[in-house]
Amino acid sequence: MRAWLADDTAGVLATLDTAAVLIPPGRLPLSGKEAIRAYWWPTDGSRTTITQFEWNLEELGGTPGLAFSRGMSTVGWRYQKDTVRSEQTSRSTNLTIFTRGTDGRWRILRQMWGPPLP
Repeated sequence: MRAWLADDTAGVLATLDTAAVLIPPGRLPLSGKEAIRAYWWPTDGSRTTITQFEWNLEELGGTPGLAFSRGMSTVGWRYQKDTVRSEQTSRSTNLTIFTRGTDGRWRILRQMWGPPLP
């Protein structure tokens, strides 16, 4: 969350395992850091800045080498491209699987999110 709010691309990407896969709502899975970078930071001249990030953890479990979290998040962002500017907020349920690297740090291995049902 700190890396997102600080607009720190390298910091966000450092939270990912080399085999990371993201599953955004309504999209095909994105495999690997380059595909994830292109999704979150496209080279089309657009710019998205995260302005709010709250993550409420509802469940955490796992083993010494693999863990998962489940919860709700609220993300706010500002989008800019050419003369188009907008601000949005979304609330999502999320499931994240983490793996422990050889350096002992936990990194995201799989992550999926989507809108909560009413």
